[in-house]
Amino acid sequence: MTELTVVIVSYNVRDLLRRCLTELQARLAGWEAEVVVVDNASSDGTAEMVSREFPGVRVIANSENLGFPGPNNQAMRATDSRYVLLLNSDAFLGEHALEEMLQVMESDERIAVVGPRMGNGEGTRLATAHAFETLPRLAVTALGLQRRLPKALARRVARCFGRSGAQHLASYEATEPQPADWVSGACMLVRRSAAEQVGLLDEGFFIYMEDEDWCRRFWQAGFRVVYAPSAQIVHLVAGATSATLRFARILRDSRLRYHRRYHRRLYPAFWLLAQLDAARQCGWVGLLRTPQCRAPEVRA
Repeated sequence: MTELTVVIVSYNVRDLLRRCLTELQARLAGWEAEVVVVDNASSDGTAEMVSREFPGVRVIANSENLGFPGPNNQAMRATDSRYVLLLNSDAFLGEHALEEMLQVMESDERIAVVGPRMGNGEGTRLATAHAFETLPRLAVTALGLQRRLPKALARRVARCFGRSGAQHLASYEATEPQPADWVSGACMLVRRSAAEQVGLLDEGFFIYMEDEDWCRRFWQAGFRVVYAPSAQIVHLVAGATSATLRFARILRDSRLRYHRRYHRRLYPAFWLLAQLDAARQCGWVGLLRTPQCRAPEVRA
């Protein structure tokens, strides 16, 4: 059995993917690992580039854009490694990041998922350890309050949000591995045996919230999700999404699917806030008719 499978889903990100695979080759030196690229019908020659320049990488070429969960599941079903690393095409592993994540994973057989610390490549750390989305947190997002506060002040305010704020601050301040409700699917090391117990990613999501949902199902099944700050990567946030109204609607619909599953009693309030956040991105009229708007905020 192969020790590790790295899965990368791509869609019209040929140059980013080339950089990702080039750096990944160096990081995997000495590993018993395989790399699978699942291309979502890119029109920029992505699949051809991978086959030509990286002959050791397995390519699964889809005839349509299937989003994020489905292609990852395709690769996981087609492989049998002990661990799976989900990696964005705009994410680049730091030196020893894999070793650090694997060390944390093997410290406790109950750990199903390990996520690294992320930075934007310019010295700024990104929020990586997250608490599950609650009604107050969604209200803050929908009203755009987090964007109106200076970052230093926002972190102080976060301390008032109890466990939710503590997990957010851990992204910046933690020095040792610690539990997180969920970590980003942009770079997520997963124990396959745990995934076989809880099921793969929910393909009812196209993109957004599927990583949070998966981590929540791991916790519910008795597994743990851990943030490992010693493992560091660079994530060029939103490198693989486009600024279209479609993505604002997808984010809204993903939120509604997630909260319908976990917050049935409060679902009407979540529904209203999800609509408000989508309208904040595009305007109410734009949400209904306009073809272009600002890209939705992407969680790092």
